[in-house]
Amino acid sequence: MTELDNDVVALMSKRVLEIAGCLGKTVDLNGKQVPIKSFSDYVDLYLSVANKSRTEPLPRMTEKVNGRWEVRFVNSIATIKGGTHVDYVTNQVTKYNIM
Repeated sequence: MTELDNDVVALMSKRVLEIAGCLGKTVDLNGKQVPIKSFSDYVDLYLSVANKSRTEPLPRMTEKVNGRWEVRFVNSIATIKGGTHVDYVTNQVTKYNIM
């Protein structure tokens, strides 16, 4: 292999964004500072894209209770599309928060 495919580069770049959002530290990618300093900033990346085609913005729920919190990854892959295990937990949380 003499070069990386565009898909591999995109995946690695996404991993850098995930790391920046999870660590809350300054992170550089290719010599440029990543504009993500917190998990809240990371969430904003997804909401800003999703809200472009909506008349009302999507609701946003984040809370930092202490230094420990979770972002879901399965086999080192962010489960951004969820799955049955994610649906189960999400349904339990939203059942009591959205009424």
